[in-house]
Amino acid sequence: MPDQCVYMRAAYPDLTREDTCAQHRHTPVVFALARAFAEVFFDAHASDEQVALFLDDADAVVDDFDPPPSAWDVRQVQTDELGVAIGLTINDREYVLPETEQEPEVPVALSTWREWHREND
Repeated sequence: MPDQCVYMRAAYPDLTREDTCAQHRHTPVVFALARAFAEVFFDAHASDEQVALFLDDADAVVDDFDPPPSAWDVRQVQTDELGVAIGLTINDREYVLPETEQEPEVPVALSTWREWHREND
């Protein structure tokens, strides 16, 4: 098992790798997408601690991009979707972050979100 990543070490210095890194892969593409998220929700100079907050989000969607892009373009967008907290585009693909009372929730493709709701209707 690899060491605790630099991002989780910055966010949770007193916890072990098993307590912090079990939910995400340690790959450059996951780290790069997490940084792109942090730059949108914080600023262009997001700290490693802020990047850590988005590792699970990045890991949840990175496989939607095969092959992965050379650069990530993450944007927050307006959405009127019921039950959605935040709308996003990731390299021109639409995603939503569902509203939830539980943490964490990760982004899901808007088309998948709509399919789930059609099935429930």
